[in-house]
Amino acid sequence: MTLNAYPRIKVFFAFLLCPFFSGLVAVPFILISIMVTVLGNSSLIGEVRGTEVFSLFVTVPIMAQLIFLFPALALAISLVFLKVERKANVHWVISIVAATVSAAWMFGIVFFFIGKVEGYGVMRNMFPVFLSFVLGGISTWVAAYWSLPQRQSSE
Repeated sequence: MTLNAYPRIKVFFAFLLCPFFSGLVAVPFILISIMVTVLGNSSLIGEVRGTEVFSLFVTVPIMAQLIFLFPALALAISLVFLKVERKANVHWVISIVAATVSAAWMFGIVFFFIGKVEGYGVMRNMFPVFLSFVLGGISTWVAAYWSLPQRQSSE
């Protein structure tokens, strides 16, 4: 593959923006979590306003991009420098590595911010870690499938 043939910009931005699109996909799960919490505690009915809830469609993707900026930037830069091509298992390897890194990053953030709260339980706060693992893996798999170039046949 020649130097100019590799789609650097496409690959870079596809993997850099994975957290943004994962945050967009996470909003329905957050809305379901809010509904379960409100319906489980009748004193909370009337406390959640519609505009506040629907602002999640803007704030969650932006916050996800800010929170996962460094891991996404490192992944995007490393894939561009390595000039990774679409082969048999590349999608899965990138997906598993990115999902593991995103879950570890989210676990660190959850532990750092919530770890000092009284009554902190590790298993009680695993939903964001699990969600970042799943959505990080899916979004990077889609980005790898969509943006990585096909392997050139050696002639």
